[in-house]
Amino acid sequence: MEERKRNGWKITAIWFIILFGLQTIGIVGITIYMINEINIDDDNLYECFYNICGDYEDYWYGDGVCACYSYTDEGYAIMEETIYMK
Repeated sequence: MEERKRNGWKITAIWFIILFGLQTIGIVGITIYMINEINIDDDNLYECFYNICGDYEDYWYGDGVCACYSYTDEGYAIMEETIYMK
């Protein structure tokens, strides 16, 4: 019984090391995933601005939708083209 009490802290330390390692792997994995998602969204934004709406006066990109606009003489926006980019 005395032997078991002396080794109790070792078992607790091993569990904390394992849990800390899993937490670190999870945080790093989520961070890498989010950075990748941001880069994909930026690529779509640039694609919308330069390649799709390059001939129009204005554009809007959000939630995977690219919309190109031109304006009338009165200042009203006219949607010229809409593309779903997902």
